[in-house]
Amino acid sequence: MKRLLLFSFTTILLILNGSCQKRIAVSQFDSTKVITSVKLVTQEELQTELCNVPTKNSEREEAMINLLVQAGADKTDIKFQVVDGARNIYVVKEGRTDKFIVVGGHIDKVNPGKGVIDDWSGASAVSNIYQAIKDLPTEHTIVFIGFAKEESGLLGSRAYVQSLGEEARARCKAMVNLECLGPAEAHIWVNGSDESLIDILRTTATKSQLPLKEHRLYGVSADSNSFRAKKIPAITIDGLPEEKFGLIHSENDSCGNVNPTFYYDSYRLAVDYLLELDKTLK
Repeated sequence: MKRLLLFSFTTILLILNGSCQKRIAVSQFDSTKVITSVKLVTQEELQTELCNVPTKNSEREEAMINLLVQAGADKTDIKFQVVDGARNIYVVKEGRTDKFIVVGGHIDKVNPGKGVIDDWSGASAVSNIYQAIKDLPTEHTIVFIGFAKEESGLLGSRAYVQSLGEEARARCKAMVNLECLGPAEAHIWVNGSDESLIDILRTTATKSQLPLKEHRLYGVSADSNSFRAKKIPAITIDGLPEEKFGLIHSENDSCGNVNPTFYYDSYRLAVDYLLELDKTLK
């Protein structure tokens, strides 16, 4: 994660560059005149990190650690929670308050395929979203987490929520789950997400001029369920409409079935959405 695109979160210019739109701006945040910008990685780098995923779950955990370090985290700031022999891996960006937002994807995969779509696309995006906003002042503290054991029954996310305790859960204002991004445009899992968060995402997509679709899915689960079960508002953003379900849990789960433009747009949307949540949620 070395090449960065600098984006202001207050003033945005849209400039066409070939088939891609780059937003370029700089804003002076306060009287100290420190330049504060969103730092997006390039589409090429995002895709490279997505495709270079190990296939063993233990190695994927190490890859998640490396991505967070490359994103700017100090190794001593990376936290671990052991879950049934695996690990939740996360970093915490401190905000002005102790109210917090969680953004996550899951690290583990099932045996068939490379697990690129399900869900390295989400876990890798989490590290890049951290890099994009880690130096920005935020109202909320933000937890960037790769969950363990999602495929075994949401064990990692359940363990994390359980570890919070009642008082901390009351301070958790939202959870954003990134799941199976890239085969198609970003979608809201409508019947698996809270309406208050859905409304903010719709607004964000319109403001950012990024594609967003909606669908209802049945007979599926995601780490957002663990948070909703404890009355924490949560949303899942995915890129897997039902007609593409055959891509996951099979040999088709590979980098070749991820559309780079859809994946990059989903990443950009997630960055903008997290900043919008920080401004909107009380």
